[in-house]
Amino acid sequence: MNEGEKIAIIDLDTGGRRIVARGENPAWSPDGQWLAFIHFPSGRPARISLRVVRTDGTGERTVFVQDPAGMRWPHYPSPGGWPREPLWSPDGRRIVFTKHFQSGHTLWIINADGTGLRRLANRIEPAEFLGPGQATRRSDTE
Repeated sequence: MNEGEKIAIIDLDTGGRRIVARGENPAWSPDGQWLAFIHFPSGRPARISLRVVRTDGTGERTVFVQDPAGMRWPHYPSPGGWPREPLWSPDGRRIVFTKHFQSGHTLWIINADGTGLRRLANRIEPAEFLGPGQATRRSDTE
């Protein structure tokens, strides 16, 4: 089963390509040392997760996973929906992401170490990306 696309870093001087993870929606941390991305595990497509990995391919870890059996990670209640579109906070300590549902999207924030999950907004519209680490979002609730 597909685990997502390969996330690679390309050296612009040499053209060398280094695969650092498998997933989608990679986002650079402000210090350039980490990538946040969405991972689709083989065999368990409903356990889509938000992960981080160092840009050298080491230190990959799960920050948040939406598990349909328990609907929480590691101990935060979280309604259904799958994480998408991660963006780092300017200080690199938190990651904002959307959760997608058939009825719409919600906006969440979590500390980069996986603690402190909380919902920021309900029923948001898709992001309009302005540049690295910047996005605008409209919401019907604050």
